Amino acid sequence: MCVFRIVCRAMWINLPGLTSLMVITSLCGMVVYAQYKDCDPMKSGRIAATDQVRQKQASEERDKDAQTFGGHPFLLNRGKNF
Repeated sequence: MCVFRIVCRAMWINLPGLTSLMVITSLCGMVVYAQYKDCDPMKSGRIAATDQVRQKQASEERDKDAQTFGGHPFLLNRGKNF
């Protein structure tokens, strides 16, 4: 019975972290889908593989922010770029 309580406690401790991780990744996916719903970066040749979509979206946002705020684009580092 003691091992069962330890396992249950560990599951309840991990539940908020796993839930927040799933919500954040779902929101990131919806943002990428909303940005590229009218054009396909694979068909236009902007990326070579489907796993590069998020990196392309992050680099486009970083470049757009650098043009807006000035400075070097690689120095601008925010949470939405990950």
